Amino acid sequence: MASYDSTEGGTAPPSLKIDTCGTDGKGQVAQLIACNSGEKLNINGSVKCLGSGMVSLAVQYYDDRSSPIRFEHLFFAKQGDGWQSGGKTVTLPERAVTLGIVLYAEGVGKGWLDDVAITRVP
Repeated sequence: MASYDSTEGGTAPPSLKIDTCGTDGKGQVAQLIACNSGEKLNINGSVKCLGSGMVSLAVQYYDDRSSPIRFEHLFFAKQGDGWQSGGKTVTLPERAVTLGIVLYAEGVGKGWLDDVAITRVP
């Protein structure tokens, strides 16, 4: 289940929260952004994990039919690490016209995403 959390935040609340609701499952929530194939983007953010699972900041690339092209984890956080910041510079694959900024959770627990920044790399 995904929601906003006004009690948690990397630098200030609110943050985006995902909860696997006590199941040993996988889940994700994403914000879609228009993009151009071949474009280079630096994507950074902060994630936090609570529980026995793991949480990541990831990206999903889509073509003009909204079909997924590729999924890529940018960095992971595990329980007890508190807020972890990280990211990666990515090159959008051929045919990509949409990019999903993803909060991904796997295992039992909750995860948060905050302070996402996307900048174009010349």
